[in-house]
Amino acid sequence: MQSRAFIKCDIHARVEDSRGWIEYRTRTTENEAIHESAQRASLLYEDKIWTTVDPAKPVAVVMEHTPENRKRVLGTDLRYLGVGAVWFRETPQFASNAVDYAVSTEENRITVNCQVGAASKTYVFATDQGNNLVRIEERAEGHEPQILEIINQQYGEHWFPNTITCSRGEKWLSTVSVISAKFETAELPSTLRPIDIGIGLGTNLVTRDSGGRISPIRSYDGDAVIPIEEAVRRRIRDPETYPPSTHGRPHTFLPMQFDTTFDESQGED
Repeated sequence: MQSRAFIKCDIHARVEDSRGWIEYRTRTTENEAIHESAQRASLLYEDKIWTTVDPAKPVAVVMEHTPENRKRVLGTDLRYLGVGAVWFRETPQFASNAVDYAVSTEENRITVNCQVGAASKTYVFATDQGNNLVRIEERAEGHEPQILEIINQQYGEHWFPNTITCSRGEKWLSTVSVISAKFETAELPSTLRPIDIGIGLGTNLVTRDSGGRISPIRSYDGDAVIPIEEAVRRRIRDPETYPPSTHGRPHTFLPMQFDTTFDESQGED
């Protein structure tokens, strides 16, 4: 899958279903990743998850890095668009535990049929689109087939989905449209930092460990997390470098036009 054979990326997409639409943006480096939506911005940085959820109050939550917390950042990682629009539970996913493979080739299409439990799945790859998936179909007795139709586009040397349409039988469910995508270009940063999601000098932090225990509010001095008392002392001692008016900067979230009851976490298994 050439579409996912990269380290640095900046991908901006819109997901639309019957309730409306929401935009997502994913940026990655070798060691960091940022995922943004209309509701939160999260950064995987130095084995911790930094999250800001209120654009009017630059207060961030810092969590210890665990597989579950990592999924809060990467659970909707657009690098995995090639195997499913993972925001929606009904979307067929690539089956790593499939059995009874049957492979056929016709012109520039390679079709793989397999069995996954009681369901049968079909994967169609396009040799003229970087060997990427162009169709996923899942069939189970008593249920209408679930289908992903994928149109790939070449971005520099990398193929990546441009649109993904999900349907069940004849019913349209959702469409993912990639607004822009860049991979491995010199203009992409080699590192990402908290300031990239608005967490800057003076931002108050709520820290939570892997057991859910919350520590007293701390402050971020642009390089390290420090006790709030130390931040106050610095403001008093040297207001030029740690001015009282500095409390980070609000982060601008991406747009959405959705039912107000929409819960982004519904797409996370």
